[in-house]
Amino acid sequence: MKNTIMTFLFLIVTNSCYSQLPTDYPFKVIVNETGFVFITGEENNDIIFKKGDLNGNILWATNYVNPGFDRGMDLSILTDWIYVTGYISNPSTGKYDIILIKYNIQNGNILWAKTFGDVNYDDQAFGIVKDDIGYIYVTGYSSHKNSKKNITTLKYEIENGILDDQFTYDGKSYDDVGTDILTDGNYLYVVGSTYQNTHHKEDIIQLTYDINNPSVCDTLVLKNKGREIPTSFLISEYSRNTQQKSRTSLTSFTDNILLGTRDYLIITLKGSEVLWQKRFDGNSLDDVPTSLAVYDSNLYVTGYSYRSEDNSDFATIKYKLYEDGAYGWTDTNVRYLDYNGGKDQGSSIKVKDRDTIYVAGVSELANQGFVIKKYRQTNNGNGVILT
Repeated sequence: MKNTIMTFLFLIVTNSCYSQLPTDYPFKVIVNETGFVFITGEENNDIIFKKGDLNGNILWATNYVNPGFDRGMDLSILTDWIYVTGYISNPSTGKYDIILIKYNIQNGNILWAKTFGDVNYDDQAFGIVKDDIGYIYVTGYSSHKNSKKNITTLKYEIENGILDDQFTYDGKSYDDVGTDILTDGNYLYVVGSTYQNTHHKEDIIQLTYDINNPSVCDTLVLKNKGREIPTSFLISEYSRNTQQKSRTSLTSFTDNILLGTRDYLIITLKGSEVLWQKRFDGNSLDDVPTSLAVYDSNLYVTGYSYRSEDNSDFATIKYKLYEDGAYGWTDTNVRYLDYNGGKDQGSSIKVKDRDTIYVAGVSELANQGFVIKKYRQTNNGNGVILT
C-alpha cells in the first residue's frame, strides 16, 4: 500500500472524579440535515432513543426494554431508518452483549434488534457507521476468559441485520478497545485505545482495513505518557484516488500529568508524521472533547469544561486545519455555554453553512434534558455570537 496522507485530530482528557469516557458518557445527541435532533443513551437502565426538534420539543421516545443495565452509545442516520449501537445485559449471565437496533425514523418503531457476544464474557460497542453499498459497521470490544479485551468490528447487512463479517484486532499485550469507525471507499478505519504498559497506559490506536478484506493493512499507535481514549473522528478531506486513504480527524482525551485532570488534545497527522498538536485546558479541571465537524478547512471541536465539580459548560473551539491549528475565532479562543448552571455537556457539533453552527448536548437543568444552541459566525468567520 502506498504511504498516503491522513490527518488525525485527537481530543484528550485525564482521570479525575468528574467523568469517564466512553462508558459513562450519558447521551449521544446528533442534529441531522433536516434540523431534527436524535438522542440515544440510557434511562432507567434501558436504551433510550428520542427524536426532537431544534426548539427542544421531544416528538417521540422509544425504550428498548431489557433486564439489567443497557446503554445506547452511537447512532447512524439514513433517510428512513436509524441504527443505534451500544450494549445490553445478557439476561442469563448479566454479562454485556453488543447490540444493533434498527428504528423507523418517523415514529421510532423498532424494526429489529441484533445481539452479539459470548454469554460468559463482556462485549460492548461504542461506534457505528454505514457504507455506500448496503452495510453497517459497529466497533467496540470482545473479552475472553482472561478478561483481556480485543477490538471487535462487526459488519451487518443494512436491510435485515444479518452478520456478514467480523474483524478482530489483538495487540497481544493488554486491552484493545475500538471507540469509533469510518468508511471511505475501499477503506474501513477503526480508532480506539491500546494498553501498552503501566508507563504509557492507554494509547491511541488507528487501524485501517481493506473494506473487502478482514485483515489489517495499516496500524498506527501514538504513544504518550498517561491515558488517551479517542471519542470520535471524521474524514476531513476525501482522497480523489480510491487507492489512497483520505485525511481524517479524530477526538480523544488525555491525561494532564501535572494537574491530575483531563485536557483536550488536538493532533493532526500526515501518515505517521505529526504535523501539529494543540492541548486545551480551560480551568485546570476536566475538559472533555466529544465531537468534531469540518467546514472550509476549519475544524470545530465541542465537548465540555468544568468550572467546579458540580458545574460544567459546553466548550467549543475552531481550529485552522492547514495553519498549524491556529485558533479560528479571533474574538475568543473558546466559546462557552452555561445553561442555568449545573452540568452541561456538549456531545455533537454541526456546521450547517459558512455562517451557522449548531452545538447539541445534555443539560442537567433543561426541561427535556438536552440543549441545542445556534452560533452565528461573524467577520468572515473570525468571531462567533450566540443567537
